[in-house]
Amino acid sequence: MNIDYLKDKINNKLTKEYFQEVYKSYVNENYRSAIVFLNSVVLYDLYCKLEDMRDAHEDEKAKGILKAIKEKQQSNLYSSEWEKLLIERVANQTELLSVSEVSSLMRLRELRNQCAHPEISEHTSELYSPSRETTLATIVEVLQALLIKPPYFTNNVFNLLMAEIENKNNTNYNMFELEILIKNRYLNHMSESRQSKTFESLWKVVFKDKSERANHNRGINYCALLAYIKNCTFNYVEYMESRKNYFTIDSSYVRWLIDLWLTSLKLIMY
Repeated sequence: MNIDYLKDKINNKLTKEYFQEVYKSYVNENYRSAIVFLNSVVLYDLYCKLEDMRDAHEDEKAKGILKAIKEKQQSNLYSSEWEKLLIERVANQTELLSVSEVSSLMRLRELRNQCAHPEISEHTSELYSPSRETTLATIVEVLQALLIKPPYFTNNVFNLLMAEIENKNNTNYNMFELEILIKNRYLNHMSESRQSKTFESLWKVVFKDKSERANHNRGINYCALLAYIKNCTFNYVEYMESRKNYFTIDSSYVRWLIDLWLTSLKLIMY
């Protein structure tokens, strides 16, 4: 994906400003500098996302991670171990990063260490310099894995989506507004693996969940599922084929499935 397109989608104003230094280093072929500073931008952006969730949403997990990082820093002012801890805590305690995205950030950290420290041995002493291709691939990976994501993705994304959909159900809404919400606030920032898991959860609240809350919101949840199918980027037909045991329905909601078949030509294939 085009780096110019991605960098314009960075959420945090200061992260976007700091990233410009990474971009300029890359354009000027200072690949070592680009990698070293990109790692700093990642750490800054992770920390800011946690602060945002703590301050704006009173998120307890964010509070806990920030507290642990501060304690780690204070225990040894000259150690960089807090950097690894930050990535690990975010990976294990939030929903911000997938397994592959964590791997991308860890690879960046290793690459940064190679670039920042000279390779000294009996036969050589030099600074490692990544290739243009490696630098570009790393920058794009990091933009997609972290920098373009909104802070609220550290939380339970499906619960946030359901809350917004439920809120719209209590007001006058139209299908266009619902589609914009799902596409711009959620799908555009999701990896395909997260899209597939959220699709499962949407299916459940439309076709399986018989709770009072689900019954009250079934109509708008069904519309949300339609909008989701229309705009998702993963192959949901193949995904459903691979998990047939999950994509069952309660017999009470057969008419909803028929409507879905009639509305979505792709689902007819399933």
